[in-house]
Amino acid sequence: RSNSTKIENCQVQALKSVTATENGGSAGGFVGISKTGGLAEVGDETSVKALIEANGLVNAVKYLIPSYTECTVTYVTGGGVAADIAGGFAGDFQSGTVDNQAAGEGNYYAVYNLDYVNGQSYAGGFGGNVYSGALADAGKGISILGSINGLNINIGELLNLINAYIPEISYAGVKSEDGFRVSADAVRSDDSNSGSAGGYIGYGSGVQISNCDVSNLKHTKVEAPKDLETTDGSSYFDTKQSTYAVTGARYAGGYIGYMDIGSAASVGKGLSVLGTAIGINDVLDALNVVVSTVEHSNVTGNTGGFAVKASFKNTESDATADDVLGDAGGFAGRLMPGDVAQTGSVKLLGLLNVTQLLSVMDVAYPRISDSGIEGNDLKVTASGKNGDVAIGDAGGYIG
Repeated sequence: RSNSTKIENCQVQALKSVTATENGGSAGGFVGISKTGGLAEVGDETSVKALIEANGLVNAVKYLIPSYTECTVTYVTGGGVAADIAGGFAGDFQSGTVDNQAAGEGNYYAVYNLDYVNGQSYAGGFGGNVYSGALADAGKGISILGSINGLNINIGELLNLINAYIPEISYAGVKSEDGFRVSADAVRSDDSNSGSAGGYIGYGSGVQISNCDVSNLKHTKVEAPKDLETTDGSSYFDTKQSTYAVTGARYAGGYIGYMDIGSAASVGKGLSVLGTAIGINDVLDALNVVVSTVEHSNVTGNTGGFAVKASFKNTESDATADDVLGDAGGFAGRLMPGDVAQTGSVKLLGLLNVTQLLSVMDVAYPRISDSGIEGNDLKVTASGKNGDVAIGDAGGYIG
């Protein structure tokens, strides 16, 4: 467990396995849990105000943000990670930065020779659950600012602070010559994001990724129905007949299982420190900072390509006997706007009319640019049927 830690030029070598409990445990090849300290940890509101006024808003929290520079983990053949929240580098990564650019071209990786990541709630080749944790925590992060009387800050300082809480990962890919597999097998009744698996990240929220390739996902055997015109796709889901490089109980993607934006509710509380001076442009600028992005990052499979599957049994009271859900994509299983779409968050952001709401929704979606899938074959499967209505969503790029 790492809290506000700064680590440079550190390597884990010849790692065989890392394990934690399958119910609530977090495990990673380099770090199990990486947390950002919150402003609330500094002390009471008077102490926070004094620190900010003395050192400036951003400088006051810089020491709270963890960073990993030129840090790598290398597994032995057959090595991997298993836990409830599991990742090749980090299990539960809450804010902070990872940057291996100084390693030089050809070495832009953080994880080497990985064979498997077996998670329950979350699993990813780099990280299982990667999100702006301190930003989303109602008692910490920027949300505390809204309740401090007499605090004099401007929108520029506030945006810089929000940005400090966003996980930034660059030049830190996953490389496995023999290929690796990722699975997240559990759907938790109290966690709607659980069951997320991805070649790089299982679930990402308010995360910014650049130049982080996944190379390679393992080629596996997938048994197609003998009659491709039939509606019976049971062979795809029979574990004796078909296996997959990425398997998610709810969401599965070759790169990321499920991605949304950072906590709009927390951003709204922080923005309230600006008082009546807040405008729609302030809101849009703040949301632009917390939008999840992936750029210049590709996912590749071994020779023969890779396969992705998402499927779980719906146990809701109105579910039918064959009601199965899942979102699977060659790159991403699902992309969503996060809690900005919820009425409570909209109110917190100070939006007053439909036009402003539309402006917010225009920027409040995750973004993927200059990133793709490389390989000569791709199979994506998501199963679902409710009566005669198909529920599962599968796509070559996004489910």
